[in-house]
Amino acid sequence: MTVPGWDNFTPVGSASDAYAHAPVPQKDLEPAGPGMTVRTGPHSTVLQAGGNIEVNQILGKVLSECGLRSELAAVRQCYASIAPQQWNHLVQVWKSHQLILITGQRRIGKRTVALRLLGQVDPETRLDGVDVESVRELNKDWDKPDVGMLPARSGRTYFLDLGETATDAFPEDFGVKLRSFVEDRAHLGIRLVVTMTDEAWSRCAQSVHDERVQIFPPVAHDVATEHLVRLHRRDRVGWLDQEILSSLLTSSTRPRDAAGLASAIAHAPEPPVHDGEVKLNDVLARVADEFRAWGGHLSSFFDDKDKHSAEDRALLIASAVLDGAPPLVVWKAAMNLLGGRKSEPTVEELLLDDDLEPKLARIAEMDTDAVTDDVSLDVARHGLSYAVLPHIWRQRPQLREALLGWIRRITGPGGEGESRLPVVGKRLSTLVDKYPEFDLIDTLTRWANDWPENCGLVAGLLTELAGDTPLGMKVRDKTRTWAYNYGKRTSTTAPTHEAEVVAEMCAGPFADDYPNGTLIRLKWLLNGPPSDTIHESARRALHRLCRNPQDTASALHAVLGWENDAPLATARGFLSLIDINTAQAATQQLLEQASHDPEVLNGLRKGWRIATKSEETIDAAADTVRCWISAMRSGVLRIEPAVSLLGEVMRQGVATNFLAKAFMDAASDGDTDATGAELLTKIMMSRPMG
Repeated sequence: MTVPGWDNFTPVGSASDAYAHAPVPQKDLEPAGPGMTVRTGPHSTVLQAGGNIEVNQILGKVLSECGLRSELAAVRQCYASIAPQQWNHLVQVWKSHQLILITGQRRIGKRTVALRLLGQVDPETRLDGVDVESVRELNKDWDKPDVGMLPARSGRTYFLDLGETATDAFPEDFGVKLRSFVEDRAHLGIRLVVTMTDEAWSRCAQSVHDERVQIFPPVAHDVATEHLVRLHRRDRVGWLDQEILSSLLTSSTRPRDAAGLASAIAHAPEPPVHDGEVKLNDVLARVADEFRAWGGHLSSFFDDKDKHSAEDRALLIASAVLDGAPPLVVWKAAMNLLGGRKSEPTVEELLLDDDLEPKLARIAEMDTDAVTDDVSLDVARHGLSYAVLPHIWRQRPQLREALLGWIRRITGPGGEGESRLPVVGKRLSTLVDKYPEFDLIDTLTRWANDWPENCGLVAGLLTELAGDTPLGMKVRDKTRTWAYNYGKRTSTTAPTHEAEVVAEMCAGPFADDYPNGTLIRLKWLLNGPPSDTIHESARRALHRLCRNPQDTASALHAVLGWENDAPLATARGFLSLIDINTAQAATQQLLEQASHDPEVLNGLRKGWRIATKSEETIDAAADTVRCWISAMRSGVLRIEPAVSLLGEVMRQGVATNFLAKAFMDAASDGDTDATGAELLTKIMMSRPMG
């Protein structure tokens, strides 16, 4: 995931979404950047680049993988070609090695070079036995790069994009282990393409090469041309050669910026015609200003004191931060920003003021009728709502604290922007790339601390930011630390908002993208002091990971593996997995597998032993016994192997009053018939399975 902003241009699929500043693009698709170098060895090659999902996962052991078909197709259609002689040499190297390492600076095209190689369909350039359908990208669901977590499905071609991973995260022997992985006899049918920075390559993979070939990036003009064709605007390719725009594309222009310029050209309005003459320059100037993050438009707006009052400026800021909000909400937020008497105008002042909708329409350059429902600066100027905060942050730094204080006020309970928190968070995220000193994570967690009801929204925002970018890696590092710190606590007297946010993250889509990372956080969250909020979210997260019998068994074994470091988490996690009321499917899956898989059966035995010997979980274990027996009596839970497992629990815990009472209560349950007694007899007389 990338943070939306002016340095993150991605190719787009249609004119309707063809602008560079779309909210939170899912993944950067980088055109090839400044020069590449190819280095090869006996089984490996290093390329130096100058520049949902079908998931197969085994929790805690192997990285998940996903297809790349649509992205590979976009690269084939959208990017300027490499010179034929260079490309032919590159393909020869590609065809003769199992391991390809693509290195280069950050954000200059490493991913696209990899996709260009992986997406070959021409019989003369594609690899024998490798087609687009067999290519899989590996999801970086680990604390640090670990070759031991790579999958090994015969005949697969894997792509591992580590192009944004911090250098110090790589083990020094990572490259050597990659080479050993592809040289392993069991992996002979596997091909692996890996991207990383030059610095990372120097740290961990210098020994994996002995030949070098120089490759040059595509010309920025060619990249922009290809994108315009892709966006069905071949008729506007000539605009690139107009003086106003041609100066924007130089030898140092990054391909992603050239793609952004093409996007701006594609969705620009049609040039007006006066007296039979097409007035193109005004439209070209508008395109150039969008390319420059609307700096000209915003400077003009804020510098014109005669035309735009303080209230107009506050309305512009509120319109940007609360993009898509109704007019009255925007007006109230703007008055809150101005403060003083403006925040509580008199009836007389309101009657003497201009009509609100025409005023907002003038500021946002929208039709008055359109403003009736919501206000968006992006309707007239694509991406303008993302440009306002960075402009003020740069040009009026003295307003930074006031702006952050205002945003906190309007997003709190009862605030004008309370329901717009996801939109506000995305607008704030535009500041991160340009101003690293802006701590977005701290700002978001303060929201959760001050207003606990915002925990879910904050968790959602952090999940969106948790991709493979510097900010995303910081999000994952901080949330892992928060979970660990909570797991080491003995009470909840200190604030718990950070742990609550992490638990909510794990209970949501974060668990789908990072199942192993979720388990790491759950280990510590469940080991911490009792908290209904945190532990309920943690239990939901654990259940979310159990999508199929294989994952459920893997989750069980992962939970049992916590015993040495976090025994309380093991007990709580196990009871969560076998809770027939909240995890019926997982419980049934585990019992079904236990009937024929000794490893799962032994895992259930071990889990019961751990849960029943812990003072903190003995009550919950007794409740689970009651629920199991009740479910068996009603036919919800299969008799075997539940009877055998409960028989072992009974014999091991016969001296525990809580457990003995649980068995007796569940067996009678107020009935006078013999069903309960017969079931209790079966449990008492059962023999261990296996």
